[in-house]
Amino acid sequence: MRIFILAGLLGLSAPSFAGAGATEERVRGVEVRVQRLETRVTVLEGSRGSGKSPAPVIQKEPVVPVAVQFLRKHNVVEGDKFGLKLYLYFQNLSTRTLRSFKGRLVMSDDKGAVLYDRPFVWSEPLLGSETMEIMITVVGGSDKAYLRLLRAKGLTAKLQKQEAVY
Repeated sequence: MRIFILAGLLGLSAPSFAGAGATEERVRGVEVRVQRLETRVTVLEGSRGSGKSPAPVIQKEPVVPVAVQFLRKHNVVEGDKFGLKLYLYFQNLSTRTLRSFKGRLVMSDDKGAVLYDRPFVWSEPLLGSETMEIMITVVGGSDKAYLRLLRAKGLTAKLQKQEAVY
């Protein structure tokens, strides 16, 4: 009798073991379909904004590639000669290397009066976004520009009519 009971219990439990394999297959099939659906949704969400992928940003070269800032001035007297050393800070505003640049260096005081206006040429490379300090000597004498620069307060420097060689 025990044998019949064990055989009956085994027979009743066999369909549940067979059903577990079928359920696992169904779950795997549903998981695969969900993954496919997720990939399609992400593709559709990515193209929803403009219909196209965004264009790469193109950086334009600045109109004025070099910025100038006045740092300090130093009076120099050697015997009967005298002059003024002007220390200027030049910065390359573009991302490209400048092989040389030229323009008109204009120095003005805090009231806006132009004290110094001369052509300026620099022929050494200046890397992109690099800065450098340049010293310019203004020789004294009968030149009124020297005396005006010597007495001036709040000097500012600008490089106008710039031409850059990349």
